[in-house]
Amino acid sequence: MSKQRQKGTRAETAVVQYLQANGFPYAERRALHGVNDKGDITGCGPVVFEVKDHAKLSLSEWVKEL
Repeated sequence: MSKQRQKGTRAETAVVQYLQANGFPYAERRALHGVNDKGDITGCGPVVFEVKDHAKLSLSEWVKEL
């Protein structure tokens, strides 16, 4: 597993653990689906999370990804 993927997995896992401890017991990480990816975390009602672990914000780039 690449360092970037490890970093992403670690961040997503931390978010899932936080959500589960704070009222979202069904929060879970989604499997990677490449270009058909539908977010990183699900199980929180109609909301799907895309988790980023970066030192700098790149909002325009991330919005394009949506």
